[in-house]
Amino acid sequence: MSATLYSRELLRWSAELYKWPINDDVLLRDTMRAEPCGSAVTIAIETEGQGTISHFGMDVKACAFGQASAAIMAHYIIGQSAQHINAMSEALSSLLAGADAMDADSIYAKWPEFHLLAAAAPHSARHAAIMLPYKTILNLLNSRV
Repeated sequence: MSATLYSRELLRWSAELYKWPINDDVLLRDTMRAEPCGSAVTIAIETEGQGTISHFGMDVKACAFGQASAAIMAHYIIGQSAQHINAMSEALSSLLAGADAMDADSIYAKWPEFHLLAAAAPHSARHAAIMLPYKTILNLLNSRV
């Protein structure tokens, strides 16, 4: 393992998944897979009001990058809307595609942990696992409309 790719901080985030267990009573859930790598993410949510997330749980079977990505997302999403999560997803996708420095700085100002995931930008085989939590929750939120 490369020390710069799999930093201690990235691995610390990947170990945070236990904080978001799935509540069996939550009916709004979805599972998606990333075919290139075999990662799987199940997300269960409850929403309120204008569709903001009030409860969140997940089960993640992925590499350290996929796990860290899911934990970072979970850290930010309670009380957020699909629009906010979509903005996070687009920002992360931009970083993985090699966003220029000014765009990257703007993204890191909102979500500083994304720098850990951006380390995988040159490793396209990791991109599907990193984006899978966002695709899963956005699919779930869009299906309830």
